[in-house]
Amino acid sequence: MANTRNPYDVLGVAHNETSANIKKAFHRALRENHPDLHPGDDSAEEATKAIIEAYGILSDPVRLSAWRSGATHSTTETHKADESTKAYAKKYVRTASPEIQAQTDAMLKGFREKRNREKAERLAKEAAQLKKEAEELAAKEKAAKERKEMLVQTLYRAFYSFIGSIAAVRACIYVSSLCH
Repeated sequence: MANTRNPYDVLGVAHNETSANIKKAFHRALRENHPDLHPGDDSAEEATKAIIEAYGILSDPVRLSAWRSGATHSTTETHKADESTKAYAKKYVRTASPEIQAQTDAMLKGFREKRNREKAERLAKEAAQLKKEAEELAAKEKAAKERKEMLVQTLYRAFYSFIGSIAAVRACIYVSSLCH
């Protein structure tokens, strides 16, 4: 969009609007002019492109200052807009250029692959941590079982020793009774 249309007028906002209100106006204007709501109407698609271009200018301080100074933007610069504007453009506009569509698809595929790779790495780390914790827990359970077995054996020895002492005392009593 050349410098012929005022981006504030395209979105219907004042020059002193906040970025949040500009974004709301952008979404409202996209909903009203979406090409799917006006099938066969080329003016709806052109209006949507103008809305996206206007939002691209108003949301980017560098492009806004360039617009205020009277610079123009070519259509190739429009396609080099920030990621969020490209996402909105992909969502709300049928891209006429197959090359740009292919570039956008490749970029999105790269983002998805990176996200999936990072997620897989994170899950692998979590699985390794859980395996380590399970092994530590199993080792603690094994040590507790061995301590329990040692305590049981100690109790048996003490019990049999005590029983043996009782038998020895009875034997002494019996022998002393024989002696008297």
